[in-house]
Amino acid sequence: MQVAELARRAGASPRSIRHYDRAQLLSSRRLANGYRVFDEAAVDEVRRLRSLLAAGLSLADISTIRPCLDPDGSVQPCAVARRVLREHADRLRARIAADRRTLKLLQEKLSASAG
Repeated sequence: MQVAELARRAGASPRSIRHYDRAQLLSSRRLANGYRVFDEAAVDEVRRLRSLLAAGLSLADISTIRPCLDPDGSVQPCAVARRVLREHADRLRARIAADRRTLKLLQEKLSASAG
């Protein structure tokens, strides 16, 4: 299938499909006219990529842990995946802590201005 059909079936934009392909996160072949062609498995692969991106992982992180991914998208226990996921969790915890501090400051400002 070509880019547009893959995008439609996987719920992604054609631009994203091309980006994933350039990042070597998808496998495609080229027709004589230069069009990219993907096999049926690419639909699930794009959905898996989008799920990992929605979880906050970067394409670089996904590329790093890709050897640890099962076909169903679950991450197998390998050292590199544990490291990447632990680092991501640490970044999320730091962001949550910063957001909590910001929220507390905003609530204090609102309380002070309400009086």
